[in-house]
Amino acid sequence: MLRTLMLRTLMLSKSFAVVLTLLVLMVVGTPLAAQEGDEDAYWERIELARQIAEAHFERAGVLAERGKVDEAVAELEEIRTLPFPPGEEEIEEQMWAVDISIAEFYVGADRFADAERVLKELVDKHADSPRRSIEIYTLLGRCARGQGQDDQALDYLGKAIQLGRSLLDEP
Repeated sequence: MLRTLMLRTLMLSKSFAVVLTLLVLMVVGTPLAAQEGDEDAYWERIELARQIAEAHFERAGVLAERGKVDEAVAELEEIRTLPFPPGEEEIEEQMWAVDISIAEFYVGADRFADAERVLKELVDKHADSPRRSIEIYTLLGRCARGQGQDDQALDYLGKAIQLGRSLLDEP
């Protein structure tokens, strides 16, 4: 299970790199390019920022693989707290990747109460996204099951299935 989680984290880090390039353009790049007028330096800084963010994801993955979940979560938190402008779809997608990765690291380490806490925060935050809600409720089901709460697990998993089926029924 941890290997699957690590592969998913690696896949997320690849898409994260593309989005990070856009983020750097919005946050750092434009003023730098206007001030310096040096396009090469501008792109070098974007690439450096992308590499740093990718390193955060990779480092978090290695730490989680070694069972150092708290350190892995702290590494991901570093990405989440970067001063990106709110409201941009690409940024929100990556913050989602950070949030859900934290929950998955906890689930992978059988730290179900910690995962449940993170996931319950995400329920309201992503109530308007059925696809994200499906993933949240599925993980909540795994947490409940891991804590021996099979009836609660059935409720969460039923909610995930219901949301998924409603998406399938849409034209």
